[in-house]
Amino acid sequence: MSVVQENSSVHFVDGCEFEVKAGMFVRLDCNRCSRRLLPGDGFSPLRLECDSAVFRSVACRVKVVGRKVQYKLGGKSVRVIVTFVGDGEPDVDAVGWLYI
Repeated sequence: MSVVQENSSVHFVDGCEFEVKAGMFVRLDCNRCSRRLLPGDGFSPLRLECDSAVFRSVACRVKVVGRKVQYKLGGKSVRVIVTFVGDGEPDVDAVGWLYI
């Protein structure tokens, strides 16, 4: 059972306690490789690395939505929604996995 509070940075999912923070990796369903979370810059709490020649990272928020922790290849992951923060444009959501 997932006990996630919107204002809390510590999450309890399926007996695991973790905090979403810079240095963790996210793999979006639309992408085959993982990207590292970077510290925020005041505009957003976190930034996600990208391969663009113009942008090195994009502003994002990560919300844990998974109810179970998945164990794969010796690692643990949980489902998340990554919201890419729009600067004067609508926010865009993508789903993926957070490696904890």
